[in-house]
Amino acid sequence: MALDIELYRRNVYVPARRGTQSLRRISVIDIHPEGATQTLLFVHGFGGNVSQWLYQLRFFGQSLHVIAPNLRGHGLSEDPAGLAYTMESFVSDLEAVLEALQVQEPVHLIAHSFGGAIATEYVVRHPENVRSLVLIGVSTHFTMIPLLGRLLHIPDPLFSFAAKKLGVALFAPQQPRSHSRNISSMRCSAPVPPLFRIVPPSSFLIIRYGTVSLTA
Repeated sequence: MALDIELYRRNVYVPARRGTQSLRRISVIDIHPEGATQTLLFVHGFGGNVSQWLYQLRFFGQSLHVIAPNLRGHGLSEDPAGLAYTMESFVSDLEAVLEALQVQEPVHLIAHSFGGAIATEYVVRHPENVRSLVLIGVSTHFTMIPLLGRLLHIPDPLFSFAAKKLGVALFAPQQPRSHSRNISSMRCSAPVPPLFRIVPPSSFLIIRYGTVSLTA
């Protein structure tokens, strides 16, 4: 019988914004079989969802500790008004998840697309916490159109508020729990404007710290 990852969904609560008492939810798949001695942390990209790691979570979750958080504003992770979307905030979310789940040993960090940028920044800040890094489909760089460059001068709370009012899909919408098992729910319901021109990457890059084995 295939492993049902929804049975291993947990919520991690962190401050919604600095200086406030309100909390927001980070939705995480956390599979920790008895006897597991290594941890795999999966990070999806913008517009993605933990469901894209379904087969990896089912396979490695049989013998290894596997963790897959939804980025803020994606899947079942909350997106309160005024929530900042910065590299600092994404890395802070990863730190909060690992602390809440009491992960002590260095992790194998696997990331896709923009998640690769987040993972790389995490490694720069916490090299002692990462045993190996796997980057999948990560673009070499993003080229902005001039209009977007000007938009970046708008304060983030105002920019996010306007985007939500106009219905612009800057990231994946939240999905009801009843739809979380449907792979089609990973698709954005609103069209994403062509703000970026993405340079095609190589298929994937593996950077290892030492010799490891991930066979289940």
